[in-house]
Amino acid sequence: ECDWSSDVCSSDLSCGSSYAIEYSGGYGYGVTSEGNIVGGFGMAFMDVENASIAGGVGGMIVGQRALGFSSLHLDAAMRLGAGGLAVESANGGSGYFILYAEPYLELGIGLTPWMQLSATAGYEIMGNVLPGIAFEDFRYWSPTFGFTLTFGSFKRPF
Repeated sequence: ECDWSSDVCSSDLSCGSSYAIEYSGGYGYGVTSEGNIVGGFGMAFMDVENASIAGGVGGMIVGQRALGFSSLHLDAAMRLGAGGLAVESANGGSGYFILYAEPYLELGIGLTPWMQLSATAGYEIMGNVLPGIAFEDFRYWSPTFGFTLTFGSFKRPF
């Protein structure tokens, strides 16, 4: 276990390293009349302080609309994906096939019939699958928070 943080521990990585990971990507999803959420996402990420981690993941979004009113919704959803990761450390470099999961809640407030502001809170988990022992050579987890301004049709049938 790392003395400084339990967020990133690895046999390949120095426990003295910290990461300033920034993300860039996109997503899209639809909501059925029963409130089922189905969609997809893709994102790239990189350690912007010392470029020791870079990679990307893509996958699906699944969930359920818990509340849906004309100008308000509450969703419970999850991003599930897979991708690749390159890691540079004092011991050299490694590449991994990784899995990604991010359960989250989203609260959306309609500003107009065609625009809404959403706030999300979740928890992301990433870890290696290959090579090595799954979620042992590389693992990362962190809370996530975000705001999104979304444009489209926000008719809520339920």
